[in-house]
Amino acid sequence: MKSTKIVKISVVIISLLICISFKSFTPINIVKYKPDKSSPQPIRIYNELRCSSSWNLSNIYINNNWSDTANDYDWCDYKDGYYIIENISITGVSGKNGIHIENTTENFIIRNCQISEGVQLLRTKGGNLINNRIYFGYSFYVGIGESIGISITNCSNIILRNNHLNDTIDDYYYKLHGFLIHESSNITIEENFLSVNSHTYISDSYGISVQETQGCKNIDLINNTIFRFDIGMKFNSDISNCSSIDNQIYNSRIGLVASGTNHVFSNNIIKNCTQWGLYLGGSNNNVSFNTIDESEMGMRIGNANYNVIDSNSIQDMSEYGMHLEDCNYNNITNNNIRKAGEIGIYLNTCNHTIITGNYISHNLRCILEIDCFGNIISDNKCIDLQRIIWGYYPYLMIGIVIISVSRLKFKSKKIK
Repeated sequence: MKSTKIVKISVVIISLLICISFKSFTPINIVKYKPDKSSPQPIRIYNELRCSSSWNLSNIYINNNWSDTANDYDWCDYKDGYYIIENISITGVSGKNGIHIENTTENFIIRNCQISEGVQLLRTKGGNLINNRIYFGYSFYVGIGESIGISITNCSNIILRNNHLNDTIDDYYYKLHGFLIHESSNITIEENFLSVNSHTYISDSYGISVQETQGCKNIDLINNTIFRFDIGMKFNSDISNCSSIDNQIYNSRIGLVASGTNHVFSNNIIKNCTQWGLYLGGSNNNVSFNTIDESEMGMRIGNANYNVIDSNSIQDMSEYGMHLEDCNYNNITNNNIRKAGEIGIYLNTCNHTIITGNYISHNLRCILEIDCFGNIISDNKCIDLQRIIWGYYPYLMIGIVIISVSRLKFKSKKIK
């Protein structure tokens, strides 16, 4: 009886010690994205799309002739300084975009329409596309074999809001773009829903793509939801002063790819990527308060200098939390990296990097440097799997010894 009591007491003591040790592993608090319930959600937007069967057209083409269009057709109206096209169903014509507008500076609104074969805006200023259902079509000004939902080329002051693009692609395209921005500035893309269903493999598809041109700047992507594109969002090099805020990207190969300078990427949610949650190049960018879950690697940072990576949450990776290569003078601060596979933060030929205030737990290794110099690594809380195992080891050994001794005493009494 006495031996049994000793065993029970030992088990209680071990349990208490493990509970106390768990308390030391409590993660730091980190601000996470909280969706704005007052803003429309993508699925609800689509359900509230008004009937667009008032006019059935094959396509619309406008080339700096808005006044003639409003005078000649009932489906175009002029009100409060805007030309308005609404409640139209466009069936599409092979070889033409559903809506093509070019060479205009007139303010216009296209809303509550169903549009096949995509929308093309070319050399246009002051346009708004709101609450439309859009299907893919060929882009005749971007590249042969490319398909687009909305293409914006050499435009400014354009707003895309609450549009729904969810299409099934049966044919193979060289490239596929949900929204494509090229040589444009002051573009706002917010609260849109983009998804693609493919019966063939599309290896080069983009939810929202900002192309590599020196004229592209001030592109703001806000609270969009993107499903099943190869790359959810892409900002090419030679682009500046863009932002990606409060977006949700799911089931891509890479969630967000960004080059260029002076961008802000904040409060985005990126999940279930087969390769990287976020790939960052360029310089002087701010990446903060993003959540990246269930991917191969949280962040891949390469050829990138003078960037701030702050207060991001990365967890459930299969390889690394962050992988930095060939980069200098970056600040990696206050990030929460948990269950990131092999290594929490991995630096290869990265110099003068500040790594401080990060909470890194449940990885095989915490921080690893290879061929680096001048890095400052301080005040990080690192709890890797090996440390957790060895942290419990003394408690387990003490318990085993107590139980063994008590059993020996019990056996010796029996023999007597």
